[in-house]
Parts: sequence; structure tokens; C-alpha cells
Amino acid sequence: MDADIDLASDTQFAPIGNKTATFEGNLNGRNHTISNLSISYADTDYAGLFGYIGENASVSHLSLTVARLEGTGKYYGAIAGRNDGAIEDCHVSGTIATQGAYTGGIAGISSGSLYSSSFTGNISGYGYVGGLAGDFSGTMDHCSVTANVVVTGSIDDATDGGGLAGRAISWSKKECVITDSYFCGTLSDKSGKASLGGIAPVLWSARVERCF
Repeated sequence: MDADIDLASDTQFAPIGNKTATFEGNLNGRNHTISNLSISYADTDYAGLFGYIGENASVSHLSLTVARLEGTGKYYGAIAGRNDGAIEDCHVSGTIATQGAYTGGIAGISSGSLYSSSFTGNISGYGYVGGLAGDFSGTMDHCSVTANVVVTGSIDDATDGGGLAGRAISWSKKECVITDSYFCGTLSDKSGKASLGGIAPVLWSARVERCF
């Protein structure tokens, strides 16, 4: 990017990339800002600035301000609905409110990496709600969240909410690692069913070091 971008006139932004055509490029924001990102969908999955970031793709050195996402589908995050690649030095402020599962400040679901990134604002959703990622199974380092995280309902028996991640999971071929990251804010449950945790309420063989 060579300049800041104001999306105030685009009241329904179309995410870049989706499940069948993932984003496979490299976006270097060069410390520029995209303001007023607005997304509102019913029954649409993979929503964010990027709908789906592929395994070999990256997004870096970018800020989103006054971002607003809402919808009833799965996988909502300001930078990406799903991230299988690398997100580095990306910072988001705004409000994300969904009635679906897998909602995060940066990514709805992420098996990729999150480095030196942050979210500030308000997040609410149904099941697996996290300050950075709703569902996380990648590598997170030097990230932070200052936000109000609220679980407002449940879907498919998923109700968890966490300061950094709604859940953090290591799979058989890949270890989930969270290091040198922190959450500062509030966690609340309006569903009456949620497990809550400052880092993540569910840690399945995930490694966490120097986090608070």
C-alpha cells in the first residue's frame, strides 16, 4: 500500500478471497491505515478484510480503525475470516458482533501465525469468541488485546470465550504455541453456558509461555 484508505463510502465491503479462491499474495501495508471497514452479512461465512488467507500468503504492517463487522455466519475477523498464512504487525480497533461461531478480533479461525498484532474494542459472538482468534491452532507471539469479549449465545454446543483465543488446539502434526502475549479487558457470558479464560478457556495440548 502506498497511502491510507477510507472505506466510509463503501457500506458493504466484499472480502478479498474465499474458501474456493483463497488469497495467496503478500500485502505489505507499509504502516498505512484502512479506516471504516464495514461488513454486514446474513448466513455468509469467512468475513473480514480478507475472507480466507491461504497457507503461503501474508498480511503485514497494516492498521484497521473504526472497523465494524456483523453477521450470522461463521468465521468473522477484522483482518481475516480464516488465516492459514502469516499476519504480522497488524492492529485493529473496532466492533465485531456476530450470531455465528468462530469470531475473533484479528481472525475468526487461524492455523497460521499471528505476530506483533493487536485488537482494541468490543467482540461478541456465539461460541469460540476470542480477542485475537475464535479458534487458534498456530503460532502467536507478542500480541495483545484490550477489549470487552462477550459470549452472547451458543451454536453447535460451542460456547467458549477467551481473551486471546476462544480455544487453542495442537493437532497431531502441528503444535499450537502462544508466547509473550497478553489480554487486558473484560470477559462475560450471556449464554449461561460458556467457559471463559483470560488466555483461552480451552487449551488442548497448546504451549503457553510468558502470557497474562
